Amino acid sequence: MRIFSTALMKKQLCALTLSLLAPLLVASPVCAQMSPQMKEGITAYKQGQYKTAVTALMGALNTEFNNAKLHYYLGNSFVHLKQNDSAIREFRIAYALEPDQEVGRFSKAALINLGVDTNPGAPTPPAPPPKPVRRPDPIIAEALESLRKQASAARDYENHANEFLNHEAAQRAQRELERAKSDMQKNNVSWKRGRGYVQNDRLPADSQRTLDNMRSNFENQTNSRKQNSNYRVNELQRTADNLEELIKEKNPKSGVKVKPVGTNLYIRNYENPSGR
Repeated sequence: MRIFSTALMKKQLCALTLSLLAPLLVASPVCAQMSPQMKEGITAYKQGQYKTAVTALMGALNTEFNNAKLHYYLGNSFVHLKQNDSAIREFRIAYALEPDQEVGRFSKAALINLGVDTNPGAPTPPAPPPKPVRRPDPIIAEALESLRKQASAARDYENHANEFLNHEAAQRAQRELERAKSDMQKNNVSWKRGRGYVQNDRLPADSQRTLDNMRSNFENQTNSRKQNSNYRVNELQRTADNLEELIKEKNPKSGVKVKPVGTNLYIRNYENPSGR
């Protein structure tokens, strides 16, 4: 089975429409009775100048509106310009003006290939009945709105609390690192002849390693605190989503339904629809 893309089908449809129109175009010379603008439009069309043809033929409508061939050529020009809605309009007019003549038959064929029903006398199938608008239960809607607000407030509180704790922990860690470094520097003294005991600004390698380990421990604690906070936020959202589905569920498999009234993020009320 071959599957054609929409673009390819449109291209083939356009080509088929033009091939159906070709015999009439070849067999219809520019007649002397035509207005100069109509002659100019048809000549431009045969030269492949479709925009020029549309301009000239549109200008001839005032005097040649009842000329089926004008609308036929105009519709064919619109097909080449890929303006199918305008082409359909012109082919309809041409068909209505001369339904039993050659131009009418070719216009009808063009309309069919453009997917237009050319039988205006056929009964229009009745429109399908409108789908009933399902209005949400106001009690359930109110419960869901309250649940979403509560979940949002809980997430905001958790995020703000985590930011505050991280800020406080960072300041405490900085103070402890500075105090530990100061103590190490006070104890980092050596005897120098003629100068007695003097303090060295540069810490020994083992003291520096101790400070680096302290700093790493503080960073690990901060990261762990963030991960725990993110986990709690995700759990809050997961709980809220699950509870929302339970409130909207009409026929729970368990037979026990969550009552929207009085149910929130931390409290759930249940009812048994079967009355058992």
